[in-house]
Amino acid sequence: MGKINRILLGIILSFVFVLVLSLAVAGEEDIIYDPEGYIGAKFVMELHDLPDGAITRPMDVVTDCQGRILVVDNLDRVLIFDSEGNFLKSFGERGKREGQFRDPSAIAVDDRCRIFVADSGNNRVQVFDSEGNYLYEFGEKPPRRGEPGPGQLARPIAMTVHDGLVYVVDIDAHRVHVFTVEGEFQRAFGKLGTGDGELNYPVGIGFDQEDYLYIVNALNFRIEVFAPDGEWEYNFGKAGDTVGCFSRPKTIASDSSGNLYVTDSLLNLIQILDYEGEYLGRIGGQSEIPLFAQPFGIWIDPNDRLYVADRGNDRIMVFDLFELE
Repeated sequence: MGKINRILLGIILSFVFVLVLSLAVAGEEDIIYDPEGYIGAKFVMELHDLPDGAITRPMDVVTDCQGRILVVDNLDRVLIFDSEGNFLKSFGERGKREGQFRDPSAIAVDDRCRIFVADSGNNRVQVFDSEGNYLYEFGEKPPRRGEPGPGQLARPIAMTVHDGLVYVVDIDAHRVHVFTVEGEFQRAFGKLGTGDGELNYPVGIGFDQEDYLYIVNALNFRIEVFAPDGEWEYNFGKAGDTVGCFSRPKTIASDSSGNLYVTDSLLNLIQILDYEGEYLGRIGGQSEIPLFAQPFGIWIDPNDRLYVADRGNDRIMVFDLFELE
């Protein structure tokens, strides 16, 4: 074969390769791939624009009993969208009075569609009806000197409502406070340390379908697991940037199969793990153009739809999860 013919053949083969690759990508453009081949989620939509601005550095996201999407962001407010991502309303402003916030960090709902907001800078949890009308608040401000006591919220950072109880993670007190949904203090657990069950700047909390409690133990770079009776059982994870390790773990959620999803704001990804911490896959991660930038709050609804507070990109990302084999 002559030199010119070889060159022409090379050009033809290159064209065919690019064409096949383009067709494959066009058919799968919304699918996020794990380097090991696991297809983690299909992109559904993103929430960013508002009638008078945009979502600004969102901290947390949740869906309520009406299927609406609720977001807390850096402008001391709660934003409400319908299930299709259309903006409905907002409430809140900066301040210390009822219905005002200072650096709200987490949001949760109960089965009556009441909205619970961890009002971090005001050392309290505020409760609203489904339309954002103030109902009541709970949590006490700790003393200026000395350690915060049970029920006193130094800096509530994460929260979940489960079986009629509100679990509030206090990052500065290295503790979890438990209240009824009416705001009556029940108990507290956790202390600063690196031993089993001890906490070092906890930042996330969640339950699985079997009522096991998972706490994101940020500066111990692991997940603490508590049985339904409240007893510590085990932990998993360590510092690092490889599978099953954490660099800046933030929040956690569980899907209908019991798989765990953990955001990592330094690695810009969500790791997917089984209940023992074995790596199953990921969504996002370091690349030339990362999918996430400092992902923080995470939520999975009953239909296995995943919502991510993509803090650094000022948006909420929504995905449909794929079943793991």
